[in-house]
Amino acid sequence: MIQIAICDDDEFMLKEMTNEIEKVMKEQRVAYQCDKYTESRKLLEQMNEEKYNLLFLDIEMPNKDGFQVAQEIRRKFVSTMIIFISNYESKVFESYEYEPLWFIRKSDLKEMLPKAIMKFMSKIAEEDIYYEFQTGANKKVVKVKDIIFMECNLHEITVKAVSEDFNIYGSLKKLEIEFTQFGFIRIHKNYLVNRRYIFSVDSKNVILTNKLSLPLSKMRRQNVKNLLFAGESYDIL
Repeated sequence: MIQIAICDDDEFMLKEMTNEIEKVMKEQRVAYQCDKYTESRKLLEQMNEEKYNLLFLDIEMPNKDGFQVAQEIRRKFVSTMIIFISNYESKVFESYEYEPLWFIRKSDLKEMLPKAIMKFMSKIAEEDIYYEFQTGANKKVVKVKDIIFMECNLHEITVKAVSEDFNIYGSLKKLEIEFTQFGFIRIHKNYLVNRRYIFSVDSKNVILTNKLSLPLSKMRRQNVKNLLFAGESYDIL
């Protein structure tokens, strides 16, 4: 589950961001939890106990501003990704020091927040995250980014990875719920594909970077194209 926090002393903006995040995460079908703070002090206190994957920080806040908060967080949690929110576009240059994932001007929130979250999702997919599969009496640990796709035949699922293929038993639906956060897309009732290996999409097929063609179901076609378009790096035919 993705752990998200928003810190903004403006309660109206806090609500707006919460709603926009919910829209994007529901569309992406990603399990997440979002905590909200109106005081930077309370956020920092909570981060002594809990680590967030993604943090939306308002820059203009009383007591400690967003830059000061980012500085403290960077000392403890290098991997936490930060998205700065501000009314002032000029602040973007000052923000570079804290290595943010994105900078969003509040007036552009609805347009830019989905793009920022998709950038976050692509960054997660690039990390060396491992997944443990149960293969009969044994277990197999695989890097998530090395999994190309999963193919279901009744209750048997073939996992196609960069260096090997292996079979497991289970539900592709369950795997879809778990792997959506890593950039996997359900293109067909029998196929769950890692978007990093998708080269192009036409009306009937998804073409992978290894030139393998997989069937694209008609009922999923538009959703697949919408998800790939959000990633901004694919040929949609």
